[in-house]
Amino acid sequence: MSFGIPKVKTLTPDTSYLVQSQNVLVFAGMKTPRNPTNFRTDSRRKHHHWKVIVFYKDGERFARTYTVHAKAIGFAERQKKSPVVKMARVTKVS
Repeated sequence: MSFGIPKVKTLTPDTSYLVQSQNVLVFAGMKTPRNPTNFRTDSRRKHHHWKVIVFYKDGERFARTYTVHAKAIGFAERQKKSPVVKMARVTKVS
């Protein structure tokens, strides 16, 4: 099924519409889509995000996001002390 958006590998500067190339929308004037960078090598990033997921024994879940890793670990450790908490997990989101 086509929606009228042509699939083009390279773009010329005179194109004034969006083109879908490899599941990434490429704007007019850009030659190739930008590759995503990983968390360690991205020098533009000022802070990272840490998500704490708390799993309770009754099946409920609670999540909170922190920008400071030490605060995320501290929150998870405090939650683990509760008798109703089954598990608390800290994951890096971005």
